Amino acid sequence: MSAAPALGFADVHNHQFANFGFGGRMFWGVPEGALEHAVPYCTPAHGPAGALDVFSTVIKASLYSEIRVGHKVGGNPQFDGWPRWDSVTHQSMHVDWLRRAWQGGLRLMVMLAVNNEYMCRLPGVKRKGFTCNDMDAVDRQLRGAVDMETAIDSQAGGPGRGWYRIVRSPQEAAAAIAGDKLAVVLGIEVDYLFASYLGHKLSEAQVAQQVKAWFDRGVRYIFPIHFGDNLFGGAAYQNGLKTAGPVGLAGIAPFYHHDTVDGAQFGYRFRAGWPYDVEHKSSGHINAHGLTDLGKFLLHELSGYGILWDVDHMSRSSRSDALNIAETLGYPAMSGHTGLVDLCRGNAASEGQLTADEVERVYGTGGMISPIVRQGSIAETGTWTRPAGRTIPHTCSNSSNSFAQAYLYLVDRAPGHPIAIGTDLNGFAGLPGPRFGSERCPGNGRRKPGQQTGITYPFTSVSGQELGPSQIGQKRYDMNVDGLAHVGMLPDLIADLSAMGLSSADLQPLVTSAQAWADTWSKAWAKRTK
Repeated sequence: MSAAPALGFADVHNHQFANFGFGGRMFWGVPEGALEHAVPYCTPAHGPAGALDVFSTVIKASLYSEIRVGHKVGGNPQFDGWPRWDSVTHQSMHVDWLRRAWQGGLRLMVMLAVNNEYMCRLPGVKRKGFTCNDMDAVDRQLRGAVDMETAIDSQAGGPGRGWYRIVRSPQEAAAAIAGDKLAVVLGIEVDYLFASYLGHKLSEAQVAQQVKAWFDRGVRYIFPIHFGDNLFGGAAYQNGLKTAGPVGLAGIAPFYHHDTVDGAQFGYRFRAGWPYDVEHKSSGHINAHGLTDLGKFLLHELSGYGILWDVDHMSRSSRSDALNIAETLGYPAMSGHTGLVDLCRGNAASEGQLTADEVERVYGTGGMISPIVRQGSIAETGTWTRPAGRTIPHTCSNSSNSFAQAYLYLVDRAPGHPIAIGTDLNGFAGLPGPRFGSERCPGNGRRKPGQQTGITYPFTSVSGQELGPSQIGQKRYDMNVDGLAHVGMLPDLIADLSAMGLSSADLQPLVTSAQAWADTWSKAWAKRTK
C-alpha cells in the first residue's frame, strides 16, 4: 500500500521578481531586504495619491468595472495603501511574507520570470541600464531568485540550509518537500520566448541551443506563447485582447495586436458552435492560428529535457496542437492559471479558458490543472452545481467564493486528480477581495451582501501551525476584511475555503498538491532524451 501523500500545497504561477521586468519601474517594491528599503511609499513612482499610476487605474477598471483613479501610497510602515487585494503594480511577494506562506504549508511554487516589451517602452518606465528585451528581463529575474536562495542560506548557516530551495529535478523537489522546505521551480512566461518576434528568423538549431542554455540555467517550466502571436504559434483571444479601442485595456495595450501573420493582425474567425461568448457573440471569437512547425519543434525539444510546458494563453488551435503532441509522447501537459468555460459568462468565456473537452485532454496526458485565484465577478463566473446538495452558491464577486466555484468544478469533474492554485501574484491579474467589511464582494458595480461564515483567528494551517492575522509593520491583515492581500495569506485562503463549507475531502487535492505536482513532473522527467 502506498503512503498517504504528504501535506503541503503548491502555487504554480507567480512572478516573485516582477520588479526586474517591465523596464524596472512599472512595478514598485522589491521582494528582499529590510521592509523600509524594499517596500517604501510608492510616491516616487506613482506620484501623490497614486495619481500617476495610470496603468493600474486602467487595469483595475478592466478587472472590476469600477473607475478608481489613483490609490493610497502607504507602504512601510503603515501599509495603508498596499499590498492589498486589488493592487496590481506593487510588490506582494516580499520574502518575509513568503516565509509566512511557507510556515503555513506552501511547499512548492513555480517562479515565472515575466516581462512585456511594450509596457517597458512607455514613457518613464525604463530604468537606467535596463533593456526592454524579454530574455534580458528573464535573466535578471532568475539571478534574483538565485541571490535570494543564497541570502536565505547564509542566514540559516550555509549553503543548502535555508528554507528556500531552487530545485532542478523532481527528485530535488520531493526531497525539499519532505524536508519541509519550499521547492522553487524556475520558469519563463514572456511574449517573445527566445526572441520569437514575428518577421524575425529563428531556426530549429537556434531554438535547440536556447532550450539547452536555459535548461542549464535551471529553467524547468515554460510558456511557449503568452499575450500575442509569435513564431511558435497563435495566442488566445481573451479578456484584454478584445478589439482595440480608445477605452479599456486594449486601448492602451497595442502590444496585444501589433504583430501580423500573412498581413493580418491575428487570425480571428467566427465559427458557429464554439463555446465562447467574447463580446456576447453567439459564435465566439477565436484565433485562427495554431502552432507553427517551429512551435511543434519547440515542444518536442522541451520534452526532451523534461521541461514542463503550459498550454494557457494558447489559442484553441494552438492548444489542440500541443495536446496532440502531449498525447503522442505520453507527456504531461500543464495548465497553471486558468478559468473554465463551463463556468464563465460573457467576455470571460473565451478561448483563453479551458473547455470541458480540454480539461479531459489535459488530465488524459497525466497533466495538472490549477485554477487562477481571481475567477471574477458574478457576471463573469457562474455557480458550480454540485451533487447531493453540497453546492456553495456564487454570491460574492471577486472573492474566495468565486475561486471556490472553479476549484469545486475540478474536484467533481476529475475526482482523484490533484489541484494546485495559480495565484499570478505580481502579475497584473488581481486577487480575491474580502467577503466582509466595507469592500466586500468587489466589482460588478455594486456591493453584494457578505457571506455567513468567515475565518476565526487563530486557525490551524495546512502545516499544522496555528496562524493569527498577518502583521506587517503597523498593518494587521485579516482575510475576512482584507481579502488575499499578499503571498503570506495563502494559508488564510485555504482556511477561508473551509469556513465557506468545503470539506476536508474537498480540500485534499489542494493540501497535497505540492508532492502531486512533483510526481507529475516525474512523468515528464522520465521521458527525457537529452
